[in-house]
Amino acid sequence: MTRSYYCSNKFKFIKIDLERQLTYNCHAAHPHSVNFEWLDKNQGNIFNIPVNVAEREQMLRNERNASCEQNCWPAEDRGQTSTRIVEFGTEKTHTQSVIQPSIMDVTLDSECNMSCVYCCKEFSSTWRREIATNGPYVFPHPIEDLKNRYHNDNKDEILLNLSQRQRHSSKKHQMLFQEVDSIIPGLNTMYVSGGEPLLSTQLVDLLAKTHQVPNVNLFTGLGVNPKRLATLINKFSYTDNLTFVISAESVGRVYEFIRYNNTYDNLLENLEVLDKNNIKFKFHATISNLTLHGFTDFYKTHWTDDSEIDFAYTPTFFAANVLDDESKQQIKESLSGLTGRYIDKISSSIDYDVTEQDRINLKYMLNELAKRRNFELDFYPQNFLNWINK
Repeated sequence: MTRSYYCSNKFKFIKIDLERQLTYNCHAAHPHSVNFEWLDKNQGNIFNIPVNVAEREQMLRNERNASCEQNCWPAEDRGQTSTRIVEFGTEKTHTQSVIQPSIMDVTLDSECNMSCVYCCKEFSSTWRREIATNGPYVFPHPIEDLKNRYHNDNKDEILLNLSQRQRHSSKKHQMLFQEVDSIIPGLNTMYVSGGEPLLSTQLVDLLAKTHQVPNVNLFTGLGVNPKRLATLINKFSYTDNLTFVISAESVGRVYEFIRYNNTYDNLLENLEVLDKNNIKFKFHATISNLTLHGFTDFYKTHWTDDSEIDFAYTPTFFAANVLDDESKQQIKESLSGLTGRYIDKISSSIDYDVTEQDRINLKYMLNELAKRRNFELDFYPQNFLNWINK
């Protein structure tokens, strides 16, 4: 049977990172740098930059394309559940390569007061500052992607020294914001992400332009002060189409390790603020080896039918299968008591062999995080910790 290399995300989705001047033709794909000379001559057409058109044409010919090598193709090569499969991207929806998107994700900037475990310098200014203070992460089994995630480069050093106003005032930033404005009228769904969008000075103005978009999803870690959250919500001019999509998948100390710099109590307070202001919300859980240990408790406490998941495959040592056999059995047993559209996919994601390289890199990463953050790991099962450190 011929393998399918089609994904509908390439034909309907664009992510624009205003700060790093990158575009993604799927949120799981490798990004492309913006050619501003080309864009200046083709204003309002950022979705159809040459590389995007070429990759759609490849998919229509059922050819494997390069930007999906970051997540989906390697996961599927191993028989694992990819983002493409979770989001039903294999269903053929388009036959033309030059089109306009129906879904857009606008990454306002990387301003963020949290440093979630599987995040990195690209999406969190706190991660960037931590690397600047404590040095890069040097893994026993180095991979170029790890260096890109955990080493600050010259651009990172520049960003560390610029205010939001300075970052937003550049000509290139303004060009990209104009592209965002041109796309909004044709959208069915819009995502606003960061960093932490609730800290962005651009958020209120951007949301004011989205009244005609049926679905607006604001991705947030809800790590802000509850009073600030209430004040900000009062500035939103329209919220009927707005849903807060909250990044969380665990409770208690597991939550506080995964979503570092927020507390579980603060999360609960902010959920109350959303309730009191009649703001719709759901959860977005990232499934990894580190979050599965607390996922069942979170699911029983917070999960709603419209909540959603994705899988951590980058770096590979955070994948759900990078566990000892005893932990795999314990997690499978805890999941067996749950019902829902994702449970079988989550359970099957554990069933793959672990490379020694991933175990050793995971050992380094966890021990380094515990040391840098002064965080004991005793909330994880002892059998898991013994296996990592053997």
